[in-house]
Amino acid sequence: MNSKGGPVHLARKATSSEHPRDVGDHPNGYDGSSLSFIDTSRVYFSSFYLHGFSELADTGKIRLRVINRIPTPLRAAVQNPEWQHLLFAMCLFEYRQGARTRYFCIDAHDGNRLDRAAPNGGYHWPLLQAVDAYFKVNLNAGVIAETPELAAHRGKIWSVPQFFPVKPPMIAALARRILLPTTWFGFRPGMAHDQAYGGHRADALRRFRDFANFPAIDAMLKRRTDQKDIDIFFVTSFYAKPRHRAMMERRYQIMQRIGRCNDLNCVVGFTSTESVPEPFSDALSPRLTLEQYIATVARARVTVYTQGMERCISSKFAIAMALGSALVGEPLGNDASLLEPHASLSELLSTEEPDAIAQRAIALARDPAHAREIGAANARIFDAELSPRASAARMLGLVSRL
Repeated sequence: MNSKGGPVHLARKATSSEHPRDVGDHPNGYDGSSLSFIDTSRVYFSSFYLHGFSELADTGKIRLRVINRIPTPLRAAVQNPEWQHLLFAMCLFEYRQGARTRYFCIDAHDGNRLDRAAPNGGYHWPLLQAVDAYFKVNLNAGVIAETPELAAHRGKIWSVPQFFPVKPPMIAALARRILLPTTWFGFRPGMAHDQAYGGHRADALRRFRDFANFPAIDAMLKRRTDQKDIDIFFVTSFYAKPRHRAMMERRYQIMQRIGRCNDLNCVVGFTSTESVPEPFSDALSPRLTLEQYIATVARARVTVYTQGMERCISSKFAIAMALGSALVGEPLGNDASLLEPHASLSELLSTEEPDAIAQRAIALARDPAHAREIGAANARIFDAELSPRASAARMLGLVSRL
């Protein structure tokens, strides 16, 4: 619904010229080129993009492999002891096209500042200087403009859509990390934000769990046709730190407002591994595995979206878009260009006011035909612009032109 209560039309603005053409449209293509994934990151952060590059490799136009050695041009940056803790969310690539070799990375951190001590990560300064292209999840143009070091490299920093973990391709090649400790190659990547390298055993066990637990994206996308027996879905994590209090209060107000609609089947609540204080404990919900979360979103006509911590784009945005659920909620805290071409999505994700979000979600849930229309449009946007293959094609298209 728009601000006057009328339907939101699925208009689409012209795509910004900042976004280059798909690599497949390049007159020279990239036949015969090769792409090497340098395995410094956790599969949680790399699997989505690796799946996209693997889909391109399946066309026969590119060769894809996994390597564990660190190429000489990146070695000093990767081995810099002050920045190694950020490597777990840095996906590194070597791209060879004829006689030319270029290096690029995908920074999948939530943070978007140049602060190696930030609790949610951020730019990897040595790699930003070393690579030819730096793709950033949660790119924030304002932060770049106000940071001289980042502004000096603005020409190589590009946005890349938000990811979610999927079962990765090339599991056998990625399993080499289980046998080959990263310390053999001179670096010790962190395990997670605020979690230092825990040794080879911890790293190997984490990778085993990732292989076993992440969903196959093809099976996930088939869930778009699941019966929609949930009208509104809004289950989110509870964070107890003082800096998150205002955000938790806004989420709680949305849940309360939606929960009063007795005519709708709504699934709302907080999940947490720790005790939750009052009044938030009234909204506790059972914890969901990733598989359970995906299955539940697939059943929802309308999914409420709220920003991640520190205003980052949550992976819940990408999951709901992939599943074709109608999204209502807060604006993307970063990289608004993802929404600019899509007027309906921009309008439905445009306010942080809890009552307005709840009212929009309720109105859309009570109009199932319109919710289906919005959801189908979101699925098309994901396939064309946000999917693993679309993301991979756009990145290679840009790098091939450097």
